[in-house]
Amino acid sequence: MRHAKSDWLDHGIEVLKTAGATGLKLEAMVGAMRVTRGSFYWHFENIDAFKKELLEHWRIRINQTQIEQLSQLPNSAEQIEELVRRVLAQSQELEAAIRTWAGSDPHVAEIVKDIDKMRVDYLYAAFVQLGVNPDEALARATLMHWAYVGRAVAPYHDEKTLLKMAPVLAAALSK
Repeated sequence: MRHAKSDWLDHGIEVLKTAGATGLKLEAMVGAMRVTRGSFYWHFENIDAFKKELLEHWRIRINQTQIEQLSQLPNSAEQIEELVRRVLAQSQELEAAIRTWAGSDPHVAEIVKDIDKMRVDYLYAAFVQLGVNPDEALARATLMHWAYVGRAVAPYHDEKTLLKMAPVLAAALSK
């Protein structure tokens, strides 16, 4: 059985969440997916090419798509509230794994840096749309992103409390 390229990339995301970048081993993934190595090589030249595409998959699926979805909401205040709700409701294992990986791989660190900029730029624009002056908008965007990163590397586990806080946090940020 040959899996689609997206199956491999989705599996790679799950491996990152549970085992980190060190779990991205061809033999282990082939065994977990119950396929031959040929299925992998049909889509990827080698494990490095897979990792490169996996990071691009993360950039698009997890980051760019989220920003595009949020941008469809009627106004910046609603976008920020929905973003806070999503961040507090979702697991942060993938973010933590990629940031750990970035600590040992300069290529991954550059990609994370680009993603961080994309996120802060989006937040900055949302705050400016709310009428916040540009300097303060940049400070708020940066602090909000730092909070997200902090959530990923030092998770707070009481999900019900976090979800109750979402509207309060979003309102405080939007003022």
